[in-house]
Amino acid sequence: WQTTGREPTEEEAELDASVLPPPPVSWVVFVDQTRLETGPRNLVLRQVRDFLDRARKRDESVMIATWDGFRLRVVSEFMTDKRAIDSALTDLQREASPASFRRARSEQIERDIRDVGATTVTVGADLEIAGPQLESATTVLMAEALREEIALDSEHSARETRRAIEGFQDLLGLIDGIDGRVVMLFAGGGYDLDPGDALAELWSLRFRQRSADNVTAGTGVRASKLAQVYLDTLEVLNASRVTVHTIFGGAVRGPDVSAENPSGSLEFGALTSASGSVAASSTLSGFAEETGGRSFNATGDLGDRLDLVRRDMSFYYSLGYHPDPATDRGLRKIEVRVRREGARVVHRDALAERTAEERAEAAAFAALIRPQGQPTTAARIEAQPPRDAPRGRGRVVPVRLALPLRELALLPEGAQHHAKLLLRFVLSTPDGAYLSLEPRRFEFGIPNEELTKSLGGFVPYEVLLPLDPGQYRLGVSVQDELAGSYFTLVTPVEMPRGR
Repeated sequence: WQTTGREPTEEEAELDASVLPPPPVSWVVFVDQTRLETGPRNLVLRQVRDFLDRARKRDESVMIATWDGFRLRVVSEFMTDKRAIDSALTDLQREASPASFRRARSEQIERDIRDVGATTVTVGADLEIAGPQLESATTVLMAEALREEIALDSEHSARETRRAIEGFQDLLGLIDGIDGRVVMLFAGGGYDLDPGDALAELWSLRFRQRSADNVTAGTGVRASKLAQVYLDTLEVLNASRVTVHTIFGGAVRGPDVSAENPSGSLEFGALTSASGSVAASSTLSGFAEETGGRSFNATGDLGDRLDLVRRDMSFYYSLGYHPDPATDRGLRKIEVRVRREGARVVHRDALAERTAEERAEAAAFAALIRPQGQPTTAARIEAQPPRDAPRGRGRVVPVRLALPLRELALLPEGAQHHAKLLLRFVLSTPDGAYLSLEPRRFEFGIPNEELTKSLGGFVPYEVLLPLDPGQYRLGVSVQDELAGSYFTLVTPVEMPRGR
């Protein structure tokens, strides 16, 4: 009736009134620069900025993060101000990408392999070896040197890839506690899960008379380990509540792949071909397919194609269920059937039921990256002036918490009422990193005869932070293990230079 202009029936009007408006979306823009060179990266960032300008609703917040080749860095925490979002995306465009150095390193090895024996080589002061003689005199030594170089390059690339994938896992942990719908725009050049394979194959073709076993053996082992890290990430991602849309900015550009029209099964063998960028593109599209998202390529019309993301968000259902308490917690597979002929539904394949401990830990991270609304607790937190550490080991910043007894579960046990708390701490550092600190258990008791008069008061707790000079922020989740609930607190922390 919405499209025909007629008056709705009583049943239609009642159904329409019962439908809740969709909750605001939290956007995450993530740029993995491991294999994403400057040109494609900046093209993507401009198109993403234009897309968010026209598609993002005013109350929807955006977080921007990057893997800069060395570490996960949050460029900006969740914010709604358009100018601040545009500024953060523009600042990211000015950074140097490490991808060009990676490509130059591999291309130099490739040129060296092809150039062996192509020219006359001078050996010593008076002896020149050329042509067929070169094969027998110096090619053996050069081949062995290149074999070692390929092995070192493969090992270095495998470390880069593993760290980048684990950085993405860290990002998923960072945003895991964000409530509501979270949509990630993930731009990257994909992951090379078989590092050194192409160079090893070229080496084998160039030096056919040499055994390639030592070259290929190492790359195979590294590929197997990276494959497992990638598959573990798919499981973590599938268990999250994030919808990932990927943008491939590598060297090979194919047609856009839509989750509504998937290109095929994501069997792992399809991801490890020697075609390099094609396989790397598949590693990105795997993230999209696992979470019901879309895959795009970094082309000139990317901004227009991204409009499909906003459209998809207007046609979705949020389903809830009552878990069977008799069954084990953990990863639950999801199957959705539709009765309408010709219709299909896009959904994630599984969902992880998080424990109270996992929810409390995620909340500590979320408290730092999400703007704080109205406080839901009377608890207080405040950083104190720095002081000398115990036993003279540098300087520390004391952070004091005041926890309201009225909000805590106090169970009788003998002559006292006892509370059992677990405190988790997450520190935001001056360089954009987020560190999970060691959790602390805090148990205390109140004499039964003092309980009534104590309920209006607070119980103190202090933690000492040994810090380098700079501006920090501390997020704390206080989990009440008896009540099964938690609340979060955030405070700025500063360690000044000097004493």
